[in-house]
Amino acid sequence: MTRLRFLAMALVCCFGAALAADDKKPDDKKPEKLDPAKLLGKWKVVSGFKAGEKYEAKSGVVEIVKDKIILDDDMKFVFGYKVDLEKSPVTIDLEILEPEGLKGAKAPGIIKLEGGKVTLAYHPSMGERPKKFESTKENGFFMFVYEKVDPKKDEPKK
Repeated sequence: MTRLRFLAMALVCCFGAALAADDKKPDDKKPEKLDPAKLLGKWKVVSGFKAGEKYEAKSGVVEIVKDKIILDDDMKFVFGYKVDLEKSPVTIDLEILEPEGLKGAKAPGIIKLEGGKVTLAYHPSMGERPKKFESTKENGFFMFVYEKVDPKKDEPKK
């Protein structure tokens, strides 16, 4: 009888653990630790929003180098950037270096690397830093999701 009770308790524990695991939402998953070296290279926009409105990029390709992000779409933009890996989510501070007329404009944001994609959310005009990865008309944030471009094919890696 003792073995039967032990077996019953073991089954209850197993089912309880399985149910607890099922209670976790996908949002509970933490993004992978951001390694700044993994940001380097060319990235293509796979989705974009500006203040909640869907954004259709012309070329949609950005290049990230050690201390700059270069966007050449309708016109060329060069941003200096700094990330703070100690914050959660990781913060990024952008500053326009080019074009000359916008030089010095700053944008506080957040960034994550997850599943081979980079997600960037920021306020385009030195407003409040986003706390979540979302873009709505109310918050005015811009948000973009990028996939790495295969340097041999100039296409996003699958």
